[in-house]
Amino acid sequence: MDNTNSIVNVSDSRRWALILFEVAFCYVIIYVSALQDWPKHEYYRFLVLFPLYQFGVVFGYIGGVIGSIVTTLLFLPLIPLDPSIAKDSTTEYPSVAGMIIFFNLFGVFIGGVIGKGRKTHKELSLLSIVSDNIAKETNERAVMLQLMKESMALLEAECAAVLIRIDADNDPASWTMLGINRHMANEAAIATFAPSHPLVWAAKNNKRLATNGAGLDERFEPHAVIGRLKSVMVFPVAFKNDVNGALMVAGRKSGETYSENDMTLVSFLADTAGDTIFNMAQERKRQMEKMREERMKELFSRFVSTSVAEYVLGNPDLMKGQWREVTALVSDIRDFTSISERLTPRQVVEQLNEYFTAIVDVIFEKKGTIDKYIGDCVIAYWGAPLPDDDHAIHAAEAAVNIIAEIESLNRKWKSAGKPLFNAGIALHTCPVLMSSLGDERRRVFTIMGKEVEKVVSIESLTKTHKTKIIATKATADLISSRFAINKLPELEMVKYGDLFEIPIPGGCATQ
Repeated sequence: MDNTNSIVNVSDSRRWALILFEVAFCYVIIYVSALQDWPKHEYYRFLVLFPLYQFGVVFGYIGGVIGSIVTTLLFLPLIPLDPSIAKDSTTEYPSVAGMIIFFNLFGVFIGGVIGKGRKTHKELSLLSIVSDNIAKETNERAVMLQLMKESMALLEAECAAVLIRIDADNDPASWTMLGINRHMANEAAIATFAPSHPLVWAAKNNKRLATNGAGLDERFEPHAVIGRLKSVMVFPVAFKNDVNGALMVAGRKSGETYSENDMTLVSFLADTAGDTIFNMAQERKRQMEKMREERMKELFSRFVSTSVAEYVLGNPDLMKGQWREVTALVSDIRDFTSISERLTPRQVVEQLNEYFTAIVDVIFEKKGTIDKYIGDCVIAYWGAPLPDDDHAIHAAEAAVNIIAEIESLNRKWKSAGKPLFNAGIALHTCPVLMSSLGDERRRVFTIMGKEVEKVVSIESLTKTHKTKIIATKATADLISSRFAINKLPELEMVKYGDLFEIPIPGGCATQ
């Protein structure tokens, strides 16, 4: 297994060798100074505190105890050889005994207090680096693989395996199991595994499992990658109840069984992987939502002003369907078929686009919404989705301004030798069903109802009555305080009720 990306590469045997070399060096000085009876040579005995300190700091409590025992065993042969002890054994023997006791207490204290604290700090630093290695991966599979390799390296395990759930599918047949052992350079797929496999059990139940008798458990069947197991730990990889898979580590190179501390370490790494995968899913969901909003905003911006688009996106319940009172506007170009027959397709498109641009600007300026284009016909409405108490007045103002824009375009087109447009406009205030329709591939925000069809029919009466703008009684009642309206002859009263003309300021109302 390649551990170049793992931080568990330090050799403890090398550390033992260095500290034992310190012990040997110190005792050589102590023995030489004693045998040659150097002045104050008894103080050289305290040199042994340096390697004893290293034993405790590096290897903790156990290191402190071992260091104390080694120090005592090496010190005992010195007693009969030291001339100063032989001269005054009555006082020197108790002094030497006290020194040996001090050395032992010093080693145990350093190992139990300073060594343990340093070991804890080392483990936390180790976990921090390993967690970063897991969290920096960019997809779920890579996170699980890194978790498997780091856990195996951290515990010096014989082998490890992970179970990866695809899109949280509950069918184990669609899950993927990968394993690795310390003799392999890369992970390998485990193609077949029983539904009772501990990794499957942990993923299904979101529970962990640990045993030192896996060889007696039929669920831990031997495998070419995993081999015959003894000491095993299995952990779900999850964020709360959202389980993404499971991790298993098995066996130790040293032959030791796993401890509670080992379980705590690997459980932390499994939780880190679960959190990372959850954050990935949340970020992906956030990005998709952002893209959806951008697409919706782009879509709405074609039919409504930016402020209306932002209002709709900020109130998603509007997309579910509501009945609202609106004032609908239908604008249609008179005799457009005969006009288009005199132009090339390119000329038709160019002149229509110029016309639509002008009238859509007017509609958006009055905070209206484009419902749809039907050939040269435009249907717009006010009062939804953005609330507007004066929707009828704004619709009427837009109608008057559209006629003015068409007159302006006609003056320009006349000088360019292009055909002129005459349009009829109908206004009707009515209840409509407003909703977003379609599937994920294409959606439209539209108004529906028989009253919408009614206003389309009313627009055709502008030609019959030789007027530019017609309003129904429902609209006329709401705008009469702002517009001088004229009641039209009762030609279609039975079908549509009273109809009214909105005269064009500064111009002729009839054609």
